Amino acid sequence: MRKLIILIVVVVFGLYCWQAGQRYTLIDLPHYQEIEVDLLDGKTLRAWDDPAYASAQAEHLSDLETHRYQPLAEGFSLSDGTIYTAGSTLHAKDYAKIIDDRRTSTVAPLKLRDPSALWAVDARHYSVRNPMAFTTVEGENVSLNGGEKLTKILIDKMLQSSTSIPSLGIIGHGDVVSPEAGTMAMVILIFLALVMGLKDVLWDPILAIVDERQKDLEEGTSLSRKNRDEQKKLDQERREKFAEARKEYMDKLNGVQREAMKEADEILAKARHDAHKIREESSKELEKELESAESSLQKQVDVLANEIVAQVIG
Repeated sequence: MRKLIILIVVVVFGLYCWQAGQRYTLIDLPHYQEIEVDLLDGKTLRAWDDPAYASAQAEHLSDLETHRYQPLAEGFSLSDGTIYTAGSTLHAKDYAKIIDDRRTSTVAPLKLRDPSALWAVDARHYSVRNPMAFTTVEGENVSLNGGEKLTKILIDKMLQSSTSIPSLGIIGHGDVVSPEAGTMAMVILIFLALVMGLKDVLWDPILAIVDERQKDLEEGTSLSRKNRDEQKKLDQERREKFAEARKEYMDKLNGVQREAMKEADEILAKARHDAHKIREESSKELEKELESAESSLQKQVDVLANEIVAQVIG
């Protein structure tokens, strides 16, 4: 835990130094580059109007459009009243319109400015670091307060007057911002002095509290792990006793069932033996009765025979 806190402090301090180095810096103010654009791409008006050259015309005008060229500070106007002011971006249709407006035997190159210098500073969250003042090419006096945001219009005016503004102190961030070594060194020294000064008062007590808290957590974790292991052991013993009781119950149940089947077999065998004995005794009595009846009948037959013989003789 102590190492984690130290790592967090170092990371936060590093991020702070990086941010501090990026926020306050000095940049070299670029300037506009003036160029001359060949509107006919080296062709004459006759060749330019040739239908066979239509695809090349479109390609050339599209290529000019991708550069996003702008009129110079004074701008210019066309015969139909169209005005192109400084800072406005020219498109392919604007170039075609300018060619049609300037139709003579030849069309002179158009003087424009390359706005890439404006792109290098624009679209970034910049503010003026210190109050400053400058005069534009139109003679306008511009005053800026410290912390005032740099808009595209202000940057455009500065770029036109870049000869009198060689560098610019800004607050912001972007890929053109570089760290200040002096600021970072001062921040590091202040940080080290603060750490050494608060070591006994703040740093050591905090680490002692953290270590005690870590110790309590480890003891709680150990106790929880021990209770969990004991609970698992008790559950295992309970399952084993339950299985043993179930086995004993099933053994007793099976023994009772076997005894009942044995008694049933004995009762059935006895019943069969008694029934057989009763049948045998009944058969003997019936035979005796038959023999008695035969003997009585024989006697009666003999008596009748004697009477018949007596009657015949007599």
